[in-house]
Amino acid sequence: MGWHEFSLPLEVGIFIADVPEGSTSASMLLRAGFSRRRILLSWLAVTLLAGLAAVLGHLTIGAHFSPLLVVAEAFAGGAVLALVAQTLIPEAVDEVGPLAALPLILGFLVSVGLIIGGSEGMVPASGRAQSKRVQQR
Repeated sequence: MGWHEFSLPLEVGIFIADVPEGSTSASMLLRAGFSRRRILLSWLAVTLLAGLAAVLGHLTIGAHFSPLLVVAEAFAGGAVLALVAQTLIPEAVDEVGPLAALPLILGFLVSVGLIIGGSEGMVPASGRAQSKRVQQR
């Protein structure tokens, strides 16, 4: 995978989203009685499994642009949106009040801005080449 296929805006957006998500989850687990050690080991296991899944996905699917990959990514994105809408938003509003929606809106706008600003990095090089061939026809 070359640098031209790396999406810095996507990585920045993921990092920005993961910091409050991780700290919120950790504080909820602490309140539920989990030890700091168990929380840290759980997050370590999740990180290692996600890294392994990414490597396996790259080895099996690779960076090939295909309709199946697009559908899989859309499905995963929809699942995340469903989680946020069903669980996280109501919980935040219950604990903080309606102002909890402001960081949600700001985070969404920043993420969309990063995606739009770096949209070239969002499509693998093979997909861009395929898209250009279609446009030329």
